[in-house]
Parts: sequence; C-alpha cells; structure tokens
Amino acid sequence: MELVCAAGSAQAVLQQPSRWGKCLPRSALLGDCPLSLWARAREEMAKLRKVGGRALACYSPRWPAELKALEKPPPVLHLQGSGKVLLPEAKRVTIIGARACTPYGRAQAARFGAGIAAAGAVVVSGGARGIDQAAMRGALDVGGKVLAVVGAGLDRPYPSEARRLYEQIVNQGGTVLSEFNCGVPPRRGNFPRRNRIMAVLAHSILVIQASRKSGTFSTLSHVEDWAASICAVPGPVDCAVSAGPNYLIQQGCRLVQNPEEVMDSLCPWTLVEPDPEQDEILVALSGGDRRSEDLALELGITQKAIRYRLSDLELGGQVSRLQGGLYHRCQRKSLKPPC
Repeated sequence: MELVCAAGSAQAVLQQPSRWGKCLPRSALLGDCPLSLWARAREEMAKLRKVGGRALACYSPRWPAELKALEKPPPVLHLQGSGKVLLPEAKRVTIIGARACTPYGRAQAARFGAGIAAAGAVVVSGGARGIDQAAMRGALDVGGKVLAVVGAGLDRPYPSEARRLYEQIVNQGGTVLSEFNCGVPPRRGNFPRRNRIMAVLAHSILVIQASRKSGTFSTLSHVEDWAASICAVPGPVDCAVSAGPNYLIQQGCRLVQNPEEVMDSLCPWTLVEPDPEQDEILVALSGGDRRSEDLALELGITQKAIRYRLSDLELGGQVSRLQGGLYHRCQRKSLKPPC
C-alpha cells in the first residue's frame, strides 16, 4: 500500500517498473513485469464483475479515512453494493456476539438491529450465524442499511446460507465488503483481520452475548486506540454466553437496555432525536388507539417492523399496550429522575 500511495496510483507503479520495481516483493516480479501484474489485476477485476463487485484502492478519494489509522491497512477493498455506508457522514454501529447464542440473544440482536437502523445508523456486522445475522435481519426488516464485513472472497459467501442475506443487503442500499480476493476461502486467520476493520469503522460497538474467549473480544482488542464506545447488553449470570457482556459492564463499558441508549453513545456523532410529532406511528396513534396489524396496513410497513418499533416506543414511555392488543399514545413526559 505504501508503494501505491508513494507512486500515486497502481498504474504509475506498473508503467514505471524500473523506478518502482525494486520496491516490489520478489513474488510480484516473477514473469513479465508489468504485464504479469496487469494480467493478475485484469483477472481479479473480471472475477469481481462476475459477482457484481468492484475494487476500491487506498488512494481513492472514497477510501474510508478510518482505515488509514490501522497499522497494516488493506491496500484494496472489494465491494458489492452502493458503498454509501462508508461515507464520512454515515454513522455506524457494529453489533457482534456469539454464533451459538440463545433465543434471548437472537431476539435482542434483532431488536437492537431494528432500532438502530430505524434511527438512521448503519448496522455493521460480520455475517456469522447467531448474533451477527439476527442483527442484520432486524435492520433489514425495518428498511435499514447494513454493512457486512466478511472473511472470505466475495464469490465465497460464508456461511453458505448467508448468500440471500448478502443479496438483500445490497438490494436495500447496503454494502458487502471484503479485503480478500475472489477465490479466497473462509480461513480461520481471515476473521481476526476482518474484525479489525469492523472495529475501526465503528462509532459504537454493541456486544450481545459472547464468551470471554471468543472472536468478539478479538474485535474489541482493536478498539483501544479508536474513538468508538463499547456498549453491552446484560444477560443471566448463569449463562455462559452472557459472561462476556457482563464482564465488559463490570469493567466500565456502558450497559444498554434499548437501542436509544446505544444511539446516545454515538456522541460526538449523536444523531438528532426525531421529533415525536414527525414519527409516523405516533402521528397515527394521535388519531386513536390502534392494533399493530392496522398500523402496518395503514403505514405500509411490515408487521415485523411495526412490532420492533412499537416495542421501542413502549420502552421509551411513548406508547402503552392496552387490553385487546390496542396501542395507545402516552402523554409526553420527561424520563429524567427528579433532582
């Protein structure tokens, strides 16, 4: 990467091999240089195009500035999707946790993913089974944006059942990102490298269920030098996969019980709190009590998304559930404790 940045572009390196060639590794000089390098580059670009992907080089003006802080940043990223989730104005929350999570953990991941996405932030995760996929699906269910950072080539979706999930992420304006070339399988050593990218791109990191010795703590090991805050969802003390977040809370990380508290942790990137009078659900409930299915039909939102949003509004004291499944808009009041 240093060579490309010094030369100004990869093309400059290849056009002046006598000038820059001595700086290249020996393996890169085998064969006809620069023709062999061009052939390899063309081959990789053809593979990327075949899966609807493209390359983003470190010297591009669209390169995420956060990656420059890494000790060994990738020279190139491979992307599927729009790439807008990488722009400086995008607010990103990385949600991570156990693959072997409990039903409670899966439900919380979906709830937090939906609430964070509904608030306008990008949900970042690694696409693994369990917490990662539950958080991504929660965000997608409310029409939110997702950034999936994967540990294999874009033509090798892992796990295999995540292929449709990645397609949905791209179709909804999100991005699937990898630093690995097409054809690279999901090797064990790839995932710590993936984790450092998820960490450095995050403005806040949310941990939902993880053991003390897990990939989650590999991700957190990259946070110390960055500005990201760490939040954790507490769990039962006798649950092995709650040991990680409970430990983080003991160490001073922020305990969160709802997505709003995660959004508060984004300071100084805090998003503007939406005006209750502009919230379509609260506006609809101003006209009278309604059932969730009626709200979904009226507002053109899936019932699953409506349930997530009603749950968060209820936790925030803005709506209450009545007998018969009706939802009622509460009077606005301060949630701050009296002095």
